[in-house]
Amino acid sequence: MIIDNLENDITLTSKNGMIKRVKLKDLEVTRYSKPMTIMKLKEDDELVSAVPTKKDVLIVTHDGYYLRYSSEEVGIIGPKGAGVKAINLKDDYVVSS
Repeated sequence: MIIDNLENDITLTSKNGMIKRVKLKDLEVTRYSKPMTIMKLKEDDELVSAVPTKKDVLIVTHDGYYLRYSSEEVGIIGPKGAGVKAINLKDDYVVSS
């Protein structure tokens, strides 16, 4: 992903339905010898997508359900936060966002 403007933000979505927006400015590397965290995940969770933020968010699950809403409803959270619940899942998981 080529980044030309650090004022933009990216939207991150996890398999268990967590979502967050992060300002690219917060991800600027100052020390290369230390690993950085972009999203806290639980043990059984994994990152599904990391895309530049657009007008709307569309989340699709394995069983074929989807949820669409404005990206303005997702708060901007620092890199160490876990995010907020984007979709309620019952015996299902997110495959795309």
